[in-house]
Amino acid sequence: MKRVSLIDSIVEEIKERITRGELKDGDSLGSQDELARQMDVSRPTLREGLKRLELMGLIETKHGRGTFVKTINPHDFMNPLASFLVIDQESALELLEARLYIEGAVAALSAENASQQDIDGIKQSLDDMKVDAQKADVESFIAHDVQFHLQMAESSKNRILIKTVNILRDLLHQLVHKVFEIQSDHLSKVLNQTIEFHEQILEAIQQHDARGARRKMEVHLRDVARKIKRKSPF
Repeated sequence: MKRVSLIDSIVEEIKERITRGELKDGDSLGSQDELARQMDVSRPTLREGLKRLELMGLIETKHGRGTFVKTINPHDFMNPLASFLVIDQESALELLEARLYIEGAVAALSAENASQQDIDGIKQSLDDMKVDAQKADVESFIAHDVQFHLQMAESSKNRILIKTVNILRDLLHQLVHKVFEIQSDHLSKVLNQTIEFHEQILEAIQQHDARGARRKMEVHLRDVARKIKRKSPF
Protein backbone atom coordinates (compact mmCIF):
# COMPACT_ATOMS: atom_id res chain seq x y z
CA MET A 1 0.00 0.00 0.00
CA LYS A 2 1.29 3.48 -0.84
CA ARG A 3 2.51 5.58 2.09
CA VAL A 4 -0.04 8.29 1.27
CA SER A 5 -2.85 5.73 1.50
CA LEU A 6 -1.53 4.57 4.87
CA ILE A 7 -1.50 8.15 6.15
CA ASP A 8 -5.10 8.60 4.99
CA SER A 9 -6.03 5.35 6.77
CA ILE A 10 -4.47 6.56 10.02
CA VAL A 11 -6.38 9.84 9.83
CA GLU A 12 -9.70 8.13 9.08
CA GLU A 13 -9.31 5.46 11.77
CA ILE A 14 -8.56 7.94 14.54
CA LYS A 15 -11.37 10.26 13.36
CA GLU A 16 -13.79 7.32 13.48
CA ARG A 17 -12.63 6.35 16.97
CA ILE A 18 -13.30 9.89 18.12
CA THR A 19 -16.70 9.92 16.40
CA ARG A 20 -17.70 6.60 18.00
CA GLY A 21 -16.68 7.84 21.42
CA GLU A 22 -13.85 5.33 21.81
CA LEU A 23 -11.51 8.30 22.15
CA LYS A 24 -12.88 11.16 24.24
CA ASP A 25 -11.81 14.71 24.94
CA GLY A 26 -8.46 14.71 26.70
CA ASP A 27 -7.74 11.01 26.13
CA SER A 28 -4.14 10.07 25.44
CA LEU A 29 -3.40 8.27 22.18
CA GLY A 30 -0.62 6.36 23.91
CA SER A 31 2.98 6.12 22.85
CA GLN A 32 3.83 6.40 19.17
CA ASP A 33 5.55 3.01 19.28
CA GLU A 34 2.40 1.38 20.66
CA LEU A 35 0.11 3.20 18.22
CA ALA A 36 2.34 2.30 15.26
CA ARG A 37 2.19 -1.37 16.26
CA GLN A 38 -1.60 -1.26 16.63
CA MET A 39 -2.00 0.25 13.16
CA ASP A 40 0.80 -1.80 11.61
CA VAL A 41 2.59 1.24 10.19
CA SER A 42 6.05 2.73 10.56
CA ARG A 43 6.66 5.55 13.03
CA PRO A 44 7.44 8.12 10.27
CA THR A 45 4.13 7.29 8.56
CA LEU A 46 2.30 7.50 11.88
CA ARG A 47 3.86 10.89 12.62
CA GLU A 48 2.64 12.26 9.28
CA GLY A 49 -0.88 11.05 10.07
CA LEU A 50 -0.77 12.61 13.54
CA LYS A 51 0.59 15.84 12.09
CA ARG A 52 -2.37 16.01 9.71
CA LEU A 53 -4.85 15.33 12.55
CA GLU A 54 -3.20 18.07 14.61
CA LEU A 55 -3.50 20.56 11.76
CA MET A 56 -7.17 19.58 11.48
CA GLY A 57 -7.59 20.50 15.15
CA LEU A 58 -8.57 17.02 16.35
CA ILE A 59 -5.53 16.23 18.49
CA GLU A 60 -2.78 18.17 20.22
CA THR A 61 0.75 17.36 21.29
CA LYS A 62 1.79 18.44 24.76
CA HIS A 63 5.53 18.67 25.15
CA GLY A 64 6.88 15.96 27.40
CA ARG A 65 3.42 14.47 27.97
CA GLY A 66 2.28 12.97 24.68
CA THR A 67 -0.56 13.32 22.16
CA PHE A 68 -4.14 13.87 23.28
CA VAL A 69 -7.62 14.26 21.78
CA LYS A 70 -8.58 17.94 21.76
CA THR A 71 -11.75 19.24 23.31
CA ILE A 72 -13.86 19.75 20.20
CA ASN A 73 -17.40 19.97 18.99
CA PRO A 74 -18.24 16.98 16.75
CA HIS A 75 -19.73 19.49 14.30
CA ASP A 76 -16.18 20.60 13.56
CA PHE A 77 -15.57 17.44 11.55
CA MET A 78 -19.09 16.06 11.02
CA ASN A 79 -20.39 18.95 8.94
CA PRO A 80 -22.42 18.85 5.71
CA LEU A 81 -19.22 19.05 3.68
CA ALA A 82 -17.58 16.06 5.39
CA SER A 83 -18.90 13.61 2.79
CA PHE A 84 -18.01 15.85 -0.16
CA LEU A 85 -14.97 14.47 -1.95
CA VAL A 86 -12.78 16.31 -4.43
CA ILE A 87 -12.70 13.41 -6.87
CA ASP A 88 -13.52 15.05 -10.18
CA GLN A 89 -12.47 18.14 -12.05
CA GLU A 90 -15.85 19.87 -11.71
CA SER A 91 -15.87 19.51 -7.92
CA ALA A 92 -12.29 20.76 -7.66
CA LEU A 93 -13.03 23.82 -9.79
CA GLU A 94 -16.18 24.59 -7.78
CA LEU A 95 -14.12 24.47 -4.60
CA LEU A 96 -11.56 26.81 -6.13
CA GLU A 97 -14.32 29.18 -7.19
CA ALA A 98 -15.64 29.25 -3.63
CA ARG A 99 -12.14 29.76 -2.24
CA LEU A 100 -11.57 32.63 -4.67
CA TYR A 101 -14.28 34.65 -2.92
CA ILE A 102 -13.78 33.34 0.62
CA GLU A 103 -9.99 33.46 0.80
CA GLY A 104 -9.78 36.68 -1.15
CA ALA A 105 -11.79 38.28 1.66
CA VAL A 106 -9.71 36.44 4.27
CA ALA A 107 -6.46 37.78 2.78
CA ALA A 108 -7.81 41.34 2.68
CA LEU A 109 -8.99 41.22 6.31
CA SER A 110 -5.73 39.60 7.38
CA ALA A 111 -3.86 42.55 5.86
CA GLU A 112 -6.08 44.91 7.85
CA ASN A 113 -6.19 43.06 11.17
CA ALA A 114 -3.15 40.82 11.55
CA SER A 115 -0.94 41.48 14.55
CA GLN A 116 2.83 41.04 14.38
CA GLN A 117 2.37 37.74 16.22
CA ASP A 118 -0.11 36.61 13.56
CA ILE A 119 2.29 37.59 10.79
CA ASP A 120 5.14 35.74 12.49
CA GLY A 121 2.98 32.59 12.63
CA ILE A 122 2.05 32.82 8.95
CA LYS A 123 5.71 33.40 8.05
CA GLN A 124 6.76 30.35 10.07
CA SER A 125 4.41 28.17 8.03
CA LEU A 126 5.93 29.58 4.85
CA ASP A 127 9.45 28.95 6.15
CA ASP A 128 8.44 25.37 6.92
CA MET A 129 7.14 25.01 3.36
CA LYS A 130 10.53 26.12 2.04
CA VAL A 131 12.33 23.49 4.11
CA ASP A 132 9.86 20.84 2.94
CA ALA A 133 10.39 21.85 -0.69
CA GLN A 134 14.16 21.43 -0.35
CA LYS A 135 13.58 17.93 1.03
CA ALA A 136 10.87 17.18 -1.56
CA ASP A 137 8.66 16.19 1.41
CA VAL A 138 5.28 16.67 -0.27
CA GLU A 139 3.11 15.50 2.64
CA SER A 140 4.73 17.90 5.08
CA PHE A 141 4.65 20.67 2.46
CA ILE A 142 0.89 20.21 2.01
CA ALA A 143 0.31 20.21 5.77
CA HIS A 144 2.19 23.49 6.16
CA ASP A 145 0.45 24.94 3.09
CA VAL A 146 -2.92 24.25 4.73
CA GLN A 147 -1.59 25.68 8.00
CA PHE A 148 -0.58 28.88 6.17
CA HIS A 149 -4.18 29.38 5.06
CA LEU A 150 -5.65 28.49 8.46
CA GLN A 151 -3.35 30.93 10.25
CA MET A 152 -4.22 33.64 7.75
CA ALA A 153 -7.91 33.01 8.46
CA GLU A 154 -7.27 33.30 12.21
CA SER A 155 -5.52 36.63 11.65
CA SER A 156 -8.56 38.00 9.80
CA LYS A 157 -10.32 38.20 13.22
CA ASN A 158 -13.62 37.38 11.51
CA ARG A 159 -15.18 34.40 13.30
CA ILE A 160 -17.46 33.45 10.40
CA LEU A 161 -14.59 33.35 7.91
CA ILE A 162 -12.41 31.46 10.39
CA LYS A 163 -15.14 28.86 10.82
CA THR A 164 -15.69 28.61 7.05
CA VAL A 165 -12.00 28.03 6.30
CA ASN A 166 -11.83 25.43 9.08
CA ILE A 167 -14.83 23.59 7.60
CA LEU A 168 -13.05 23.58 4.24
CA ARG A 169 -9.72 22.39 5.65
CA ASP A 170 -10.16 18.69 4.78
CA LEU A 171 -11.23 19.60 1.26
CA LEU A 172 -8.33 22.04 0.99
CA HIS A 173 -5.89 19.28 1.93
CA GLN A 174 -7.39 16.96 -0.68
CA LEU A 175 -7.31 19.63 -3.36
CA VAL A 176 -3.68 20.59 -2.76
CA HIS A 177 -2.77 16.91 -2.83
CA LYS A 178 -4.50 16.52 -6.21
CA VAL A 179 -2.65 19.50 -7.66
CA PHE A 180 0.72 18.00 -6.71
CA GLU A 181 -0.32 14.58 -8.02
CA ILE A 182 -1.14 15.91 -11.47
CA GLN A 183 2.02 18.03 -11.57
CA SER A 184 4.32 15.25 -10.31
CA ASP A 185 6.49 15.45 -13.43
CA HIS A 186 7.37 19.04 -12.54
CA LEU A 187 7.18 18.76 -8.75
CA SER A 188 10.13 20.96 -7.85
CA LYS A 189 8.90 23.74 -10.13
CA VAL A 190 5.36 23.56 -8.75
CA LEU A 191 6.56 23.61 -5.14
CA ASN A 192 8.68 26.70 -5.82
CA GLN A 193 5.84 28.42 -7.69
CA THR A 194 3.54 27.75 -4.75
CA ILE A 195 6.08 29.28 -2.39
CA GLU A 196 6.39 32.36 -4.61
CA PHE A 197 2.63 32.93 -4.55
CA HIS A 198 2.56 32.58 -0.77
CA GLU A 199 5.50 34.97 -0.42
CA GLN A 200 3.59 37.59 -2.42
CA ILE A 201 0.47 37.14 -0.29
CA LEU A 202 2.48 37.39 2.94
CA GLU A 203 4.29 40.50 1.70
CA ALA A 204 0.96 42.25 1.06
CA ILE A 205 -0.27 41.25 4.54
CA GLN A 206 2.95 42.56 6.12
CA GLN A 207 2.44 45.87 4.31
CA HIS A 208 -1.22 45.93 5.44
CA ASP A 209 -2.20 46.21 1.79
CA ALA A 210 -5.72 44.74 1.82
CA ARG A 211 -6.36 45.24 -1.89
CA GLY A 212 -2.98 43.76 -2.80
CA ALA A 213 -3.45 40.75 -0.52
CA ARG A 214 -6.84 40.00 -2.07
CA ARG A 215 -5.42 40.34 -5.58
CA LYS A 216 -2.41 38.11 -4.87
CA MET A 217 -4.64 35.43 -3.35
CA GLU A 218 -6.94 35.52 -6.38
CA VAL A 219 -3.97 35.25 -8.77
CA HIS A 220 -2.71 32.23 -6.79
CA LEU A 221 -6.05 30.41 -6.87
CA ARG A 222 -6.58 31.12 -10.57
CA ASP A 223 -3.17 29.60 -11.23
CA VAL A 224 -4.22 26.45 -9.34
CA ALA A 225 -7.39 26.29 -11.47
CA ARG A 226 -5.32 26.55 -14.65
CA LYS A 227 -3.12 23.67 -13.52
CA ILE A 228 -6.16 21.49 -12.90
CA LYS A 229 -7.78 22.38 -16.23
CA ARG A 230 -4.55 21.83 -18.15
CA LYS A 231 -3.86 18.30 -16.94
CA SER A 232 -6.72 16.70 -15.10
CA PRO A 233 -6.21 13.38 -13.30
CA PHE A 234 -9.87 12.99 -12.44
